[in-house]
Amino acid sequence: QHMSWEEARGILRKLREEQVRDGDLVVKLWEDVLMDSCHKLGDELWNVYEQVCVASLDCQRLEVAEVCIDALESKFPGSVRVKRLEGMLLESEGSYSKAAEIYQEISDKDDANMFAKKRLVAILKAQRKIPDAIEKLNDYLKKFMTDYE
Repeated sequence: QHMSWEEARGILRKLREEQVRDGDLVVKLWEDVLMDSCHKLGDELWNVYEQVCVASLDCQRLEVAEVCIDALESKFPGSVRVKRLEGMLLESEGSYSKAAEIYQEISDKDDANMFAKKRLVAILKAQRKIPDAIEKLNDYLKKFMTDYE
């Protein structure tokens, strides 16, 4: 059965509001229902691009993520949120040193950016540099004692 454009938009909205990550569903709704008429989303389009980007990275649909990042970068050049997505794409491709450069740049500009610091720890873990990851995580926890994640 075919889902309406409004239903698909509503599902993506609900997933965003409830902070649920279901990569396969998000990418399927995007490709099958929303993508061809995405102009109807208005300003919500940019949130959907970000959501679809993360979802596509979760299910290794890197070509979809690249399209989303390109659209977001042209709308918001130099945005930290877009840089973050670029870093996540590089991680998905296994380009850890390039991703780490992006996260370090974000962290240098904004020392309170918890996301960038967490991703730097994750990269060390992915590279199996466990002692370094533990050290960086300990530094992170000293700085952000209130992070319950």
